[in-house]
Amino acid sequence: MFLSTISMILHFLTFLCLSSNSRTAAFSTSPHSTTTTTTTINGHVSAERLKFTRTRSACSNLFMTHNNNQENDNVVDEENGITHSLDEQLSRRSMISSSAAFCGILGSGVLSNPAAHAASETLTGSSNDASASASEFPPVTHRVFMDLRISRSDGSFYVRDDLPDIPENRVYNGRLVIGLFGTASPNHVAQFLRYAAVTYNPTEDDPLPSYGRSSFVSLDQQTGLMVGGKIPGLETALIGGSNVLKYGTRVLPATLWSDRRSDLQVSHSTGKGLLTHRNLDVTPSFGITTRPAGFDLDGSYTVFGKILSDEGSYVGGGGGKSDDEAKTVSFLSVVQDIPTYSMDRPAPPADAQPTEGERAVQEIASAVFSTQREFFRGAAKTFGDTRLDKVYEGKLLRRVEVTKVGIL
Repeated sequence: MFLSTISMILHFLTFLCLSSNSRTAAFSTSPHSTTTTTTTINGHVSAERLKFTRTRSACSNLFMTHNNNQENDNVVDEENGITHSLDEQLSRRSMISSSAAFCGILGSGVLSNPAAHAASETLTGSSNDASASASEFPPVTHRVFMDLRISRSDGSFYVRDDLPDIPENRVYNGRLVIGLFGTASPNHVAQFLRYAAVTYNPTEDDPLPSYGRSSFVSLDQQTGLMVGGKIPGLETALIGGSNVLKYGTRVLPATLWSDRRSDLQVSHSTGKGLLTHRNLDVTPSFGITTRPAGFDLDGSYTVFGKILSDEGSYVGGGGGKSDDEAKTVSFLSVVQDIPTYSMDRPAPPADAQPTEGERAVQEIASAVFSTQREFFRGAAKTFGDTRLDKVYEGKLLRRVEVTKVGIL
């Protein structure tokens, strides 16, 4: 519709220009207006070129004002064999600019039409939907499974018949199937498989670190990132000026988890169930998004996989099978309901309406609490108190452990 309107306007302008050509004395003596003038290009006469020249000159005089009495130097177009005055060339340039501006205004007027604007929005939306549907995750090159469990509120996993059958007294058992993006993040996938391909055997004297003995330790309530891959006994150390990993009597190389940015990499805002790792970190700790995390994690983390399957069930605490045990419950939904440790001062109830005096007292108490917390944590860190590492923001208050890992 827009192109048709532009075409009609241009034809109308051409008609006006040609009409003006017959009435303008300036063109009666111009070599461009005579019917006997021809344009020779490579020995051939181009009537279309001549017609375009006359039309262009006519439009130039229609839009611009000339002083025909002023004498100007002639400029010869040697390629086309046409002689132009300097004023005519300047007029043509001005005409082109004016026509472009006029077409731009016309386009704005057409697009300001509600119907045209709605049609444009419809086409834009369809294009966006098509691109969104065409955008997919990178190809899955490896599949890894993880069998895991979540303890009762008291931290136990074994069968107990002396407890009432309530959610806090049930043990969760589930399995995650994870797809890895080896094409988009080859180094991350190689490092992950380094710990996933090792089967943990407690009878071995000097085993290798394995995700089969790892645990999920925290859940960031702000970003929804759950941190896992914490292997007990695996620590970083500095030997000879280089970072290494120490596990029992073994000293392992500490390789950076890093990959070059590419168009195949996935944003954390895509959704939940994404497998991610902090950039330039040497530990096997990884994260799983429990909800779309936004773009704030894209700068410091790299997505290298996603959850393909998430199934599990509860084991009743009072013996026998409960209704929750019979139905499938996803691991991510269960983890989000686990309480986490908070280092902030408890907030008053939401329905409470404190007075100005009470609000001032609460602000002072919160400031004193934060100051004391930082002081005592700093002192404990100075004295080398290792218990400080066991208390941190977002710590899961129930044990979440991986019991088995393998490659499918």
